[in-house]
Amino acid sequence: MKERVEEAVRRALAYLAAAQLDHGEWPVLQSPEPTLQREATLDSTPFATALILHGLRFADPAEARTAIDKGCAFLLAEMRGEGLWTYWSSYNPAFQEAPPDIDDISCISYVLRHYGHTFASAREIILDHRNEEGLFYTWLLPRAESSPRLKAALEAEWHPSLAQVMASMSLRDVVDTAVNANALLFLGESDPRTHASRDAVVRRVLAGTEVDGGDYYLGPVIIWYFVARAFANGVRGFGAVRDHVIARVPDELSDPTPQTLALAICTLFDFDGAVEEPWIESLLDSQADDGSWPRETAYIYGDRESGSAYFYGSESLTTGFCLEALARYSLARGARKHA
Repeated sequence: MKERVEEAVRRALAYLAAAQLDHGEWPVLQSPEPTLQREATLDSTPFATALILHGLRFADPAEARTAIDKGCAFLLAEMRGEGLWTYWSSYNPAFQEAPPDIDDISCISYVLRHYGHTFASAREIILDHRNEEGLFYTWLLPRAESSPRLKAALEAEWHPSLAQVMASMSLRDVVDTAVNANALLFLGESDPRTHASRDAVVRRVLAGTEVDGGDYYLGPVIIWYFVARAFANGVRGFGAVRDHVIARVPDELSDPTPQTLALAICTLFDFDGAVEEPWIESLLDSQADDGSWPRETAYIYGDRESGSAYFYGSESLTTGFCLEALARYSLARGARKHA
């Protein structure tokens, strides 16, 4: 098993190196249907690259270094203003059609910080961008209560008419479970201003309403992945859901896709849960000859009930999650052997 896992990780790394675009981005596809097979088009974004870079931290640094450096350079080049990022990159025709958002800012800031990069931080801007309950809004938009610093940043980087349009939309007040979990990943929990958000995420997970309390994910496993990732990186308050999530994981793995299985495995590693070898074997069996795993929907955008939603994912993103799961399994086996 050890040799097979290590070989699968090497092939996944080779695939990601080949799939990485010249400017350092890993592609993500947009499609009007969840299998991502019909009318799938490239939707350039730094978000997927940040997620893949997180998974690469568990791979052999020497083998992954070139890809990591290229990915980080892409993220740094996409920063706008003081530590701000938007979902769409400068390579996307829709670049100017969205304001910065806390999900992208948090995931990108966290991963760049992990790899030792320094840059202007949007920490205080994010901490000041909460609703009356203390929960983080998804979108950074001008509000009556917005700080002069945020208003200045928006005026400098985004066309004023866009801000006015976005401010009038329902998106203005979106509060998403996963986004709040990722905000905690970046901010930590030492500042009391994060506690309402942390506690709301815990309540939703314990109540089984994490998907209902969100806008971008179809199932709970990827939300658990974000919560567990934050827990493993210092947000110990999320430990309140640890036993609950570990108990729920098997129910989500009766017939899992590779992406769901990989996310569940990573969640268990972050929560110190037990990972079963048949799950690892299933991931190995589903790897393609070129080292990739099939494209799957990772997140959505739009009204899913009316059928107007778009679905997002790619072979690169699925492979990033699967690589992380296998690399972590290999590291865990090595640690047990030397314990």
